[in-house]
Amino acid sequence: MNGLTLNLDSEMVALLRQSGRPVADVAKELLAMELYRRGAISGGKAAEVLGLSRLEFIHHADQLDLPYFSMSNDEWREEAAWSEEL
Repeated sequence: MNGLTLNLDSEMVALLRQSGRPVADVAKELLAMELYRRGAISGGKAAEVLGLSRLEFIHHADQLDLPYFSMSNDEWREEAAWSEEL
């Protein structure tokens, strides 16, 4: 696995330490969640990176107000019509 070293100022490190978790873990979570939010990685990939099950990731994303499902209005209408047919 390749690694990356980040040079963060003491104020940023202090902010990351507020969670009580290792700074590297917090930074990894923030990066994964931001990549997911931007659509650069899937929810499944973000869950894998964070060592979470798909359901755990869905709950975690919900706690951060990140929608797990991202559909346009047309896509929602299609899904609703399809589910009504069932």
